[in-house]
Amino acid sequence: MSWWRGVSLVAGREVRERARARSFRWVAALLLAGGVAIAALPQVLGGDDPGRIAVAGGPPGLAVALGEAGEAIGSPVRVSRTGDPAAARSAVDAGDVDAAVTGPPEGPFRVLVRRELGDELRAVVTAALSRAALRDGLVRARVAPDVASALLEPPRIEVSPVQDVGGRDPDAAGVALIVALLLYLALLLTGLQAATGVAEEKSSRISEVLLANLSPGRLLAGKVAGIGAVGLAQLALLALPVLVALVATGEPDVPGASAGAIAMSIAWFVAGFALFGLAFAATGALVARQEDVGSVTMPLSVLLIG
Repeated sequence: MSWWRGVSLVAGREVRERARARSFRWVAALLLAGGVAIAALPQVLGGDDPGRIAVAGGPPGLAVALGEAGEAIGSPVRVSRTGDPAAARSAVDAGDVDAAVTGPPEGPFRVLVRRELGDELRAVVTAALSRAALRDGLVRARVAPDVASALLEPPRIEVSPVQDVGGRDPDAAGVALIVALLLYLALLLTGLQAATGVAEEKSSRISEVLLANLSPGRLLAGKVAGIGAVGLAQLALLALPVLVALVATGEPDVPGASAGAIAMSIAWFVAGFALFGLAFAATGALVARQEDVGSVTMPLSVLLIG
């Protein structure tokens, strides 16, 4: 029997046995539900929804200034116009908008809210009113409207890092952090299972039957591959709803997610998983009882956290 044939037989046996277990189905259902909850949490909380502001009166360019101020501050807003302050008050009271700006073109202005004005909306409204009032003042001072708008354009900023990164991409840490987190979760799901599985077969003398036909290396590699496949499948159930939500919403971009960085990350993930998976499985062979697995794997767990 070839080396790969022996490993595949052991791995297939592990996958079948663990997939038929009731605990696998419960864990898979809980992880899938957790992934759906994580994916739906931003939509439920609504923290990323743009603010809604109604405009009734004010300087002529106030609506445009509100949108530009929101983009500049990083708090996008949806701006709508209403016919009069009474309609704006009704929109705020009905919850159709978060705030309404009313007042004559020269001020004073009034901001209508249901209870209180949040800090982000306050910053957007203040910046927009200042810009719109300044533009209106320049126009009344006989400055051409296009010239006034050009004067109020924010300056272009060029960011230049002062630290030398030695030709490396400083944003590649984004991919590295995600890979490290996935590797930690995968080993958290499978590491102790591999050690427990080896100890269980050793205490029940099943390993003696298997070792009569397979070398210890093939038996160990097959168990790690099979248990690892089951653990990664469970991890995929947690990550799949999150990935679908990110693709559907188009956010966020992973810093440094180039093709080369992703390829290297996959290679390091496989190498790290193989190293720690084999180490956990090997520690399971050091004990005579399953109750001792926790104590013998403690140094590896501490090293993994580190």
